[in-house]
Formats: sequence, structure tokens, C-alpha cells
Amino acid sequence: MAEPFKAEVKTLAEIFAEAYNREKGTKFIWDDYRSHPSTEPADFRLYDSNMDLPVQLKRLVENEDRDFVRPKYAEKVIIQLQDKLDQRGIRGVSLHLNFENQPHSSEDIDKLAYWITELVAIKTDDALSGQYVFRFDFRHDPEILKRIEQYISDIDIVSRPDRENVVIGWAWSQSYPEPLLDDIQRVQAQVSKVENMYHNVILLLDSYNRPISDKYIPWIKDSLKNTPINEVWVVDNYSSVSRAIHLK
Repeated sequence: MAEPFKAEVKTLAEIFAEAYNREKGTKFIWDDYRSHPSTEPADFRLYDSNMDLPVQLKRLVENEDRDFVRPKYAEKVIIQLQDKLDQRGIRGVSLHLNFENQPHSSEDIDKLAYWITELVAIKTDDALSGQYVFRFDFRHDPEILKRIEQYISDIDIVSRPDRENVVIGWAWSQSYPEPLLDDIQRVQAQVSKVENMYHNVILLLDSYNRPISDKYIPWIKDSLKNTPINEVWVVDNYSSVSRAIHLK
């Protein structure tokens, strides 16, 4: 998951500090020299005279397998695929792929890139007069396609007139849309990942691309009653709302 830049961390920390100080009667502030980066287990620390307040910052994201714009594991396949096509000396190809699922392990990523390369190599070898498109060949295509069909729902292989470059276009479109998690699920999903690691620091959740709905706050607080984390807050940072909410 992409992490916030220092400027973003400072902004979130200052929103949190204002709410924390108001509730606790303290005077913790951000220190440009000491607050960030911080030593584990804190992402940043706030200071009040000789006291410090360690805080662990986590983003609430819908799906960490995505790198916000494109799925990160699929991109690893594309990088390996480009290398393997270069190694085979394959040129003059436009290749379009649609990922329906992502391979996660390094082994599966490597295998998928390998078998797509094999398919492209066969189609280029079978081409007549340098012009070709993907067409099904019963001799060998079933053996290759069954190795990639778990991840790839669409593949197009087309010749390029320049005969020099390989151009790979790709997308990610699942058969079934992912449900949008509600705010309770977003918070619970992140807390459950870290609750056995961070007991003695404050967990600050960044709502990131969707502010927390007021109607969910009581339910979120109720859902966190049994977490071993001592203190949990969430921060909204938008033009319409800028606040920190004490959840536990």
C-alpha cells in the first residue's frame, strides 16, 4: 500500500493533535525535526515538553491489492512479460490483456508471464507474411490457455507495421464488481490486521478517499470495544470536513 508523504503525515497529525489536546487537556504538537520519521512502532510522534505521544498511522483502503489506480500484482506480471518478450527477441507486436484476477505469489506471477510469452511466440511464429492476429489453434492453444485462464479473461495479439517494438496495453475488469465496504467494515478490516502488533501506541486511521459517515460512528465504536489496542482514532481531511474522531 502506498504510504502518505511527510507533508500529508504532518497535516493528519496536526488535525489529530488538535482534537486529542482538546479532549485530554494536553499540548502535544508536531516537531519538524523529531516527529517523522519515527522509531518503531510509531509512524510519528507528537511532543508536549518532555513527553512524547507515539502514533501508528494506517490508511483505510478498499483493497490493498490495488495500488489505487492499477492492481499492483498485475503490473508485476506486465514487467516480467516485457522482459521475457525482449529475451525471446519478439518485436512488432501489439498485445492487449484484461486481468480478471491477479496472481499473488512470485511463482504464479512468473508462470503467468511465461505462458503469455509462449502464446505470443507461437502466434508470431505461425504468422504468414508478417501479418497476424490472435486466432484459436486446436493443436496447442488449449494447453496454454488453460494455464492463463484463471487470471486473463481477454487477450489480443496484433502485428505492428513498424516491426520494431512491443506495445502492451492492459486493464483489470472483474466478472463481478467488488462491493463497496461500509465504514464499519473498512475500520474493522484495518484494525484486525494490526491489533496484535500495536498495543502501546495510538492507532490513527486515515479515512483517505472517503470520509467517515456520522451515522456509522456509534456502530464503529461498538465494534471496537474488544480490540486489544488501547486507543483508536480516525481522521478526515477534506475541504468539506477536517476532524479527528476518538473511536476507542
